[in-house]
Amino acid sequence: KFEEIYEFDKKLRFSYSDLKWVDDDSLFMPIQRKQIKGIMTVDISEGLGQDYSVINIFKIAPKAREIIEVQKHTYSTMSDFFCLVQIGMFRSNLVSVKQLAELFYMIAFEYFHYDNFKVVLEINSYGNEFLAHLPHVFEGNNNYGSSIFFRYKHKADAEEEKIGLKVGDNKNMLVKDYQDAMQRRDISIYNEDNIRELTTFIKHETNAGNTQYKSDSANDDTVMTIVNMATIFKKTYYHSMVDLVFRSCTKEFQDKVNTHLKNMDYSSGTDYSTFTSTARKFKQQTKSNPGLFGI
Repeated sequence: KFEEIYEFDKKLRFSYSDLKWVDDDSLFMPIQRKQIKGIMTVDISEGLGQDYSVINIFKIAPKAREIIEVQKHTYSTMSDFFCLVQIGMFRSNLVSVKQLAELFYMIAFEYFHYDNFKVVLEINSYGNEFLAHLPHVFEGNNNYGSSIFFRYKHKADAEEEKIGLKVGDNKNMLVKDYQDAMQRRDISIYNEDNIRELTTFIKHETNAGNTQYKSDSANDDTVMTIVNMATIFKKTYYHSMVDLVFRSCTKEFQDKVNTHLKNMDYSSGTDYSTFTSTARKFKQQTKSNPGLFGI
């Protein structure tokens, strides 16, 4: 459902009525938004009534108890006990890139706490224009910082990671990661438009015999935000965010997770100690410099 937000009404000069929130207090309560840790994933169009610009918003949360009971024999890390739960989405094909930058800033830096969110940005067509607008939103009167974005290699042989995800020849690999994540129930979707697009996003064979994934309907922009977001499950940064969420969970849940991980058969090759060492280092660094990682 759409809800008017005072801060948005005061600063935005265009309609943000396409920003919808999940209508379920057990999943999202606005009053608690500053404590939520999560992921946003952004896809950008030109705003001329064709492709859609999408800001898809997820929180990190424990998986449902019944899912854990069925799956836990496959779990090898703390992150396996958690998933990304959709709490909101903006979808419009009428906003300009500049307007989208303003709305994104309001969501990421003022509505939520920017230290608690990390963003996957598809950089392909309008990503760089979007990034160029962000430091100057509201005439530069803002707290924007680029550390909120995940970084990726833009070429296979690149040594440096840069802001944003480039989708090209790697699309089929990204789709495979997305399929695996959905199968593991690592992502929960509630938005109707998103669900509709997901049901029509299928494999197609080209005349040249190649495989492509695209929607049978007109658009798959919301699906691509999910496909792109599935890349984060391989990011150490995401696992560090999960560790912070885990620390705020009930003692009962923490005890169950810790007991499972202690009883794991490490002969299978999973080394949980590597993750805990990384998480411990992350915690020490953020404690000494809270702005270092933007979380």
